[in-house]
Amino acid sequence: MKSLRFIALVLGLLLAACGGSQAINSDGDTSGDYYTAVNIWHYKPMRIYSTNYHTGTILRVGTRCRVTSVNEKGVEFETADGKQFRILHIPRHTKISVQEMFGRYFAKKNEMGPGGKFENFTPKERDAVRGAVIHPGMRKEAVLMAYGYPPEHRTPSLDEDTWVYFKGQYVPFTIQFENGRTVKGLY
Repeated sequence: MKSLRFIALVLGLLLAACGGSQAINSDGDTSGDYYTAVNIWHYKPMRIYSTNYHTGTILRVGTRCRVTSVNEKGVEFETADGKQFRILHIPRHTKISVQEMFGRYFAKKNEMGPGGKFENFTPKERDAVRGAVIHPGMRKEAVLMAYGYPPEHRTPSLDEDTWVYFKGQYVPFTIQFENGRTVKGLY
């Protein structure tokens, strides 16, 4: 079974590298619906930058969607109500592959549902994820779900105690951690 998943993943990666339109998750599965794994901000639904600018409207974590294209330029998907979105892969800011980016934004399982990561959060962390805000004392996993991933050009490792996000193209802000929990930032 593992070898079949590996073959599916390799084929999906090859299709993506050739400009194919395959949705790829960590299991190599390319079919079916997905859920957003983090809150996603967008000013223009068809121009969401992988830099993760925190401006505009929020597409909530746990939103069911169908991925329609994954290629070197990014990921296109639509929600159940027919709205179309495109996350543009910006390699100089998001120093990971499109497939890795896809795995950060989407999950086969609804992490907000039964058995999902959301259940492991404290009540205060759950409120923060629902509200797309940061509260003092949040664990990094909850910050990721509430705010998404910080761009790698300013936060090369999630092991760091300072994460840099952006309100807009030139407006950075930081979230500080101590012992894996938030201590300073936008609250």
